[in-house]
Amino acid sequence: MDDRMRSADVVVVGAGHNGLVAAAYLAKAGLDVLVVERSATPGGMTCTNPMAPEAPDHLINEASIQASLYRTTPINDELELAKKYGLRQRLINPAHVQLNPDGESLAWWREMDRTVEEIRYFSRRDAARWVELSNTIAAATAIGLPMMMTSPVRPEWPNVVRALKSVVKGRKELRNILHWATISQKEAIEEHFEHDMVRAPLTANLPFMHFDSDASGWGLIYLGVYQKWGVAMFEGGTGAFPAALIRCLEDHGGRVRCSAPVEKFVMAGDRVAGVRLESGAGDCLTQLCGLLESPLGQPVLGERSVHCGAARSGAGRAEDRCHFVGTEQLLVVEPPHPVHEAGQVVRCLERLGLRGR
Repeated sequence: MDDRMRSADVVVVGAGHNGLVAAAYLAKAGLDVLVVERSATPGGMTCTNPMAPEAPDHLINEASIQASLYRTTPINDELELAKKYGLRQRLINPAHVQLNPDGESLAWWREMDRTVEEIRYFSRRDAARWVELSNTIAAATAIGLPMMMTSPVRPEWPNVVRALKSVVKGRKELRNILHWATISQKEAIEEHFEHDMVRAPLTANLPFMHFDSDASGWGLIYLGVYQKWGVAMFEGGTGAFPAALIRCLEDHGGRVRCSAPVEKFVMAGDRVAGVRLESGAGDCLTQLCGLLESPLGQPVLGERSVHCGAARSGAGRAEDRCHFVGTEQLLVVEPPHPVHEAGQVVRCLERLGLRGR
C-alpha cells in the first residue's frame, strides 16, 4: 500500500457526504487527511452510479435526490464548492406536486401565497390554516436553525443568542410550536386540514419518521426550510456533491481510498492510533499528538480494539462513541449528525494548536 494511503494526521471512516465535509474542513485547516470507504464509490447516500452493468451510461441517484437542509448551512461558501470546485445547484419550484387519478393537482410553491391560492381551490379554510401553520413553522425554524449549526452539547454563544432573539421575536407562536412539535405528524395534519388533497402530500412527502409516531409533527419543519431557502437539485446528479467535496479535499492535500472496509480501530495503549482494514489490506494510522475532546460530548474509546461490525449491528453501541472521536491520536468517524458539525472539529483543533504543520 502507498505510504500516503497508510498514514495521515486524520483518518475519516466513511466517504459519505458527512464524512467528506468533515474531511474537507480538516484538510482546509492544514491537516493531512485520509478518508477510507467500504464501498467501491464515494458518496454514501449521495451516490450517483450506473443503474446496471448493461447500461453504464444510465445513471441514477441511489438515495438522496435534492439539497434542502444543505442550503441552510454555510458549507457551500466556506468550502467554495460552487466558486472553485464546480458544484451547481438548480432550484426546483414547485418542488412538490400532488396528482390525483381524476386529474386534480396541487403544487407546493416556495412562495407561500402561490400555494395558498392553489389550496383555496379545494378549501378556503385549509388555505387560511396553511398560512397559520406556515407562520408557526417559520418561527420554529428561526429558533431551531442556529442550534442545528453548532454542537448540541457545547453550543457556541453567538448561535445561542440568535436562537434566543428568535424566541423573543416569535414568542406569540411558542405555544403553537410546543403543541405542534409534541404531537404526531398525523395529528398535526388532521388538526389543521380537512381536505384530502391537502392532507395527502403532507403525509407522503415528509418521511422523516413514521407519520403517526409520537412527536413526529416536527417533521413538518421541512416546510419552513423549503419556503425560506428553497429546494434544489445538483446538476449532474446528487453525486456531483461528493465529487465537488473530493475535489476540495484533494486540492488541500487529502485523499480518499474506496473499497477499504474497516475491520477495527487500532489501539495504542488507551488511545486510538488508527484503523485496520479487512482482508489484510493493512492499517491506516494517525500521526497527531494532543488530546482532542469529542465535540459531541461522547466518551473516548477505551477498548483495546472496537470491531466495526459490532458498531454496525449495534452491539455495545460502539457507534454512540464514534462521532468525531478523539484521544491522543485523532480519529474521525463519519457522524450520523448534520454535516455542518465538521466546523466544530476544526475549532477544537485550533484551540489545541493542532491546526496543521
